[in-house]
Amino acid sequence: MNEWSEIACPTCRKKGAWFAGAYGPFCSRRCKLVDLGKWLNEEHVLSEPLRPEHLLAPEDADPAASPAPRTGSHPKLARNPDGV
Repeated sequence: MNEWSEIACPTCRKKGAWFAGAYGPFCSRRCKLVDLGKWLNEEHVLSEPLRPEHLLAPEDADPAASPAPRTGSHPKLARNPDGV
């Protein structure tokens, strides 16, 4: 049995062998479309642009070269100084 034999659907969390199906890792077309909708509505976002060191394999990465974690909120959600 391989490590992907039973995983939770990212949308509904139902467990199954979803990578074996047509919609993997999702359990159904509906769950796949729900996830796509969340990306398109910017409910899911990448916190920062990918840099070249993000593309390195973990064993090749230099932990000392990693920048400090970013703080703050998503720019579209941040309020201006007037609170509006």
